[in-house]
Amino acid sequence: MTQHFPYKQTLIALALTAVPTLAQTIDGGMSKFTSTNTAITKSYNWARKTALSYAHDSNDAVGPWYEAALPNREAFCMRDVSHQVVGAHLLGLERQNKNMHTHFVENISESRDYCSYWEINRYNKPCPADYANDHSFWYNLDANFDVLISDYKLYQWTADEDYIKAKAFANFHKLTTHQYLERWMLEPEQVMHRPLLLNDKVTREQGNNFYGCRGIPSYTEGIPRLTMSADLLAIISNAMKAYAEMCTMEDNEQEARQARAKSEQYSEIIESQWWDAKNNRYNMLVNDSGQFHSQQGMEFLLHYPITTRAERINSCLDHFETRPQAIEQISYQTALLYRYNRAHTADSLIALFPDMPRALYPEVSYALIEGIVTGLMGVEPDAQHRILSTVYRGDDNDKAELTDVPLWGGKIDLRHDGKLASRLTNNTGARLTWIVKFAGKHRNIYINGKRRKAVRMMDELGKACSKVKVQIPANQTAEASLRK
Repeated sequence: MTQHFPYKQTLIALALTAVPTLAQTIDGGMSKFTSTNTAITKSYNWARKTALSYAHDSNDAVGPWYEAALPNREAFCMRDVSHQVVGAHLLGLERQNKNMHTHFVENISESRDYCSYWEINRYNKPCPADYANDHSFWYNLDANFDVLISDYKLYQWTADEDYIKAKAFANFHKLTTHQYLERWMLEPEQVMHRPLLLNDKVTREQGNNFYGCRGIPSYTEGIPRLTMSADLLAIISNAMKAYAEMCTMEDNEQEARQARAKSEQYSEIIESQWWDAKNNRYNMLVNDSGQFHSQQGMEFLLHYPITTRAERINSCLDHFETRPQAIEQISYQTALLYRYNRAHTADSLIALFPDMPRALYPEVSYALIEGIVTGLMGVEPDAQHRILSTVYRGDDNDKAELTDVPLWGGKIDLRHDGKLASRLTNNTGARLTWIVKFAGKHRNIYINGKRRKAVRMMDELGKACSKVKVQIPANQTAEASLRK
């Protein structure tokens, strides 16, 4: 595969070096990583140190938090937090995650048309740069759905049912998937026919700085006259899936069925109306005259998976792999590149991160931690069923190891010896089921030296994969190998 890395050359114009302005208050002790690929180890250690430098304890009025906004804002916004939570969890910042999410879900308000506060600062106030009053504030409509999705992710990693069942969280999820959808004309039947401005109570004549910003229908900013985006449709579809799972946990199958049906409707809208067959790509934005635009942002359609068509997945990968982009987008592409069998590109990209312009944007280091753990190491937790899936996606000859990874109130250790063997230690305090996967078609997988018949499957791109299920009691280790 031809490598395309214009990042160092083209992103230099974006250079805005930022340094944490608050004292480093978190030492951290979780998720250590080593690899025979020393460049990845170096970048991981850089990301770990950098991310923890943005974390703060309960000395501030807002409580435990970490920076997740523009550098030096001393604040956290809904978008960035949603994209940092997994990395934060892996570094042991569970108190921070729960506190920040609690602030978001508690502040949903009918007076703000079921928006929360987009950005909250260390003083426990809505950030003045983004909020004047309930009629005048900045808000990307993706935000509510992103928080809902990250609540579900945090449950999978922590097994903390508060993220689903606690009153403030359950209320936020219910309002988001019902009243918020209705108020902002985001129901499947209306979403492609929204007006340019909606629920905007201020006028341009008043000179208001937030005119047109109170309900931006995308995470892409600065494009005039937007009425809808593919990233918003994809996020809603995935939020509905997550909400359906939450409803199932609450034995509310009727609500779950309705949410799943809506999820499929949003997916169908993207697949049928937003795919540009002539140019082999998705359109990403549409304006009030019905004109589609193809801008950067296709990684959203994989970050919030919306298609199962291999050719369309590869189109998205080709698009963002070959075009220079802002570092925020690049930072969480690493997990996607590993997931979709482009490990060589991901390895090369990870090695560049510490020296990239704007590398100290808080989101970058947290996303890099997540990219290595969930992408390269293939760690995927299922708290409800106590299942942990793993698959190594790196170079065949590399070895990599994670230790002290927080999971379900305990920890795990995971080692991959290339694509030939894996070892998992369960220190979560109870039995877990390990679904260990290996790339390729294999008749047998050996567990602790004993042969087991492998189950063969195909990944999203039609690549063969083989797996077995292994029961690992608490405080025990299991080894899986393709060779006896």
